[in-house]
Amino acid sequence: MMKVLIVESEFLHQDTWVGNAVERLADALSQQNVTVIKSTSFDDGFAILSSNEAIDCLMFSYQMEHPDAEHQNVRQLIGKLHERQQNVPVFLLGDREKALAAMDRDLLELVDEFAWILEDTADFIAGRAVAAMTRYRQQLLPPLFSALMKYSDIHEYSWAAPGHQGGVGFTKTPAGRFYHDYYGENLFRTDMGIERTSLGSLLDHTGAFGESEKYAARVFGADRSWSVVVGTSGSNRTIMQACMTDNDVVVVDRNCHKSIEQGLMLTGAKPVYMVPSRNRYGIIGPIYPQEMQPETLQKKINESPLTKDKAGQKPSYCVVTNCTYDGVCYNAKEAQDLLEKTSDRLHFDEAWYGYARFNPIYADHYAMRGEPGDHNGPTVFATHSTHKLLNALVTGLLYSCT
Repeated sequence: MMKVLIVESEFLHQDTWVGNAVERLADALSQQNVTVIKSTSFDDGFAILSSNEAIDCLMFSYQMEHPDAEHQNVRQLIGKLHERQQNVPVFLLGDREKALAAMDRDLLELVDEFAWILEDTADFIAGRAVAAMTRYRQQLLPPLFSALMKYSDIHEYSWAAPGHQGGVGFTKTPAGRFYHDYYGENLFRTDMGIERTSLGSLLDHTGAFGESEKYAARVFGADRSWSVVVGTSGSNRTIMQACMTDNDVVVVDRNCHKSIEQGLMLTGAKPVYMVPSRNRYGIIGPIYPQEMQPETLQKKINESPLTKDKAGQKPSYCVVTNCTYDGVCYNAKEAQDLLEKTSDRLHFDEAWYGYARFNPIYADHYAMRGEPGDHNGPTVFATHSTHKLLNALVTGLLYSCT
């Protein structure tokens, strides 16, 4: 259900003609199944927005008798709204003559629509608000979730996998009914197989699945992105099986996840290890730059019983754990500058580090930095478990940037 927050100026009296018009608008919105939250002061409205109340439209009711104070309050409210919710439509409700006389240019840029509350009918303004909220919601949702919601809205029967058939199977037993009711019907109705034509194919990367991977690539700064099950562990093994064979030499962070070891076993590739530091407190990492130097790595290849017969062979793959399990972050740019002299494929295992791109404090300390379209360097892979430290259900995403 859509939700509107109407903030009334403390200078607006309820028994005025404008106040009555605002009441009629609230009633008209309610009749269109819109939840209306009313605030009788800017301070109260600010408190509502500070509590991260999700709204689809913000409306201000102006009296324009104290424009300087009201303008300042409006700027603060819109600023608070945009901290968490960009592009929410903002309506100004007021008298045309007073608004045009008192409005300044800076505030005009923050307001999406002016509703002349004394001229247009309440039903018309409510319709304008619903249209704006609909546009906002349509651009808000990412591709796959948007497609799932549209699919759910047409109430199609499920004739294939999954076997619970939209959750109906769970309702056949008392325990299943409890499970179904606990999570709610929408979860099961949108639990899809990979064969829904309207959603595209996960295997062929088409339709909403393909669009969601392109969307993820853009958000995380990659050239390409793939959705992979079994989290980063599955993604690591996928990358390794794509990059190496049993005849290859690879360079591996000794402080790696067991999925990297599993990738070595699956492919038969021959590793040499970059050994990280360990201090007196037991904190492991980082790998010092000298361990990443091409001369050091070549010496390891020459001396290892696994690789000494491949001394002239260029390693096909290199992996670094970033951040480490003790929270040590690498300057990924400098690590790449060193390691690209040894291998054309670099993999940063960033299972616990999916948030790095979204905070400037981590600049240059994660894999997917720079321009995705820059193909002059090595192929760089990053693996993230979105469910670890991002807002996601249990899944995994694999990003590659070439």
